[in-house]
Amino acid sequence: MYSIKKTYGDFTISTIDTSTYYNYLGTKADCFKNNIEFEQGHNQRHLYFSKLSLLEKKEVAIEDLKQQLKSNKINLLKAYFSNLYINTSKGSASVFGCDNKMNTRYFSAVQFVFKAISKIQNILFTLFGVIASIIILIRNKEKEKTLKMVSLAILYLFFISGVSSDQGDRLHLVFFPLVIILMAKFFNDKYIKTKPFFALLQK
Repeated sequence: MYSIKKTYGDFTISTIDTSTYYNYLGTKADCFKNNIEFEQGHNQRHLYFSKLSLLEKKEVAIEDLKQQLKSNKINLLKAYFSNLYINTSKGSASVFGCDNKMNTRYFSAVQFVFKAISKIQNILFTLFGVIASIIILIRNKEKEKTLKMVSLAILYLFFISGVSSDQGDRLHLVFFPLVIILMAKFFNDKYIKTKPFFALLQK
């Protein structure tokens, strides 16, 4: 934070938040308002914003958010939930972006399989993580402080991902390890009573 203040004049842990809001959520809401197709990184707002200094970007982004909250709230919400949906339902952009440079015959089939795995993984892990986190927070048990912290982290990362557009699983992948921890805790005998697969013969 000191280094950023010394170099750029802004005492902050990161400067990416303003750029992310302005170029993704803010621009998408503006596109909805003006009935323009949203093209990530290829629009007038992005070109204008990229020429500003870091301090100017912060000021412009804050002012833009204020104006959108005053006069474009519906489209801002529409853009936010659109981002959440896309980030939850799409797979890895890295898999989609692979090219068959060696002209391998089975490339398309393998790519399709990994696209499907990536997409299904994102949907299932995200839905389970969000639903299980809400259930754990509602339960409000004293002994579940660690689970509550994990649940809050998952929900925070999920809801903050709505600020960025068209990311696929890139932002949600971050909390998948936490979801695995939650699954291990959630599916033990404290939450779900399961019958054993087999029982020993009784005399």
